[in-house]
Amino acid sequence: MTEQSKREFFQLVVEKETTKCWSWIGEHDTDGRPVFRGDKAYRIMYQLRNGDVPVGFHVHHKCENSACINPRHLVVLSPEAHRAVHATKDKTLKERIYRGEWERIQAEKAKAERLAIERLEREKREQERLAEERRREQERLAEEERKRAAAMAAEEQRQKQMRRVERRTAIRSRLRKLRLYGLPALVCIFVIYFGHEYHWFPRGDVRDRTSG
Repeated sequence: MTEQSKREFFQLVVEKETTKCWSWIGEHDTDGRPVFRGDKAYRIMYQLRNGDVPVGFHVHHKCENSACINPRHLVVLSPEAHRAVHATKDKTLKERIYRGEWERIQAEKAKAERLAIERLEREKREQERLAEERRREQERLAEEERKRAAAMAAEEQRQKQMRRVERRTAIRSRLRKLRLYGLPALVCIFVIYFGHEYHWFPRGDVRDRTSG
């Protein structure tokens, strides 16, 4: 840009306090943005006061006034950082982006996402571990219950067997007693009964025995 062009350019700039927006009294495009010889006036201002704009980068208005050409209100951003600035209302985040920390912000975001994924994976593994422990505990309790039920059934079967043995033993004992004592007594009863019926014994003898 020649010195003559610079003089013509600054003649169209209305400079105010450094903290306020500077106006442009030259041409404007259909969007109301200041234009000088076909280029954006604020882009030319940035190059004159702050240095070259990298290829593909945008000149952003920190004051959010697209008609402003105050070089203190201008900052060069990559397309991604420029979109991020317009997508957020967080002033702290915007200031970090203006300081050129967009790459660091993205790295921090990626790290936070990675840590969140790792945390979720740890929680998932812990839940799976606890579920496995609960399953094993349930299986252990079920096995203990099965063994207890089997032991109770075996004990009940043993008790039944013992009762059957005791009944058989009692029956055998009664039968032995019956053979020892009952059969002779039954024979005597039969002998006496049939003796009276068939007069096996002399009557006098019987009366004498009964009277005596």
